[in-house]
Amino acid sequence: MKQEFEIKIESGIPVPAPVYGKPKGDLRIAFEKMQVGDSILIRRDRLQPNAISKLAKQVGIKVVKRQVNCESRRIWRIE
Repeated sequence: MKQEFEIKIESGIPVPAPVYGKPKGDLRIAFEKMQVGDSILIRRDRLQPNAISKLAKQVGIKVVKRQVNCESRRIWRIE
């Protein structure tokens, strides 16, 4: 038996820009917008401390983090 496939040929459809990596998370976006002296408050269980430092390094900023209470952590941009 011979199968027939119908494929529709279309013209004028632009090629979308390539997408590399995964989408930016809200913490990375916040880091990119922060000015020196700004701070954010996040839940303690949000990220591991080393992950916060690694993300700051990727963005190209320096941060300091302190535990505020048993449920939250504050992060300041210092440079």
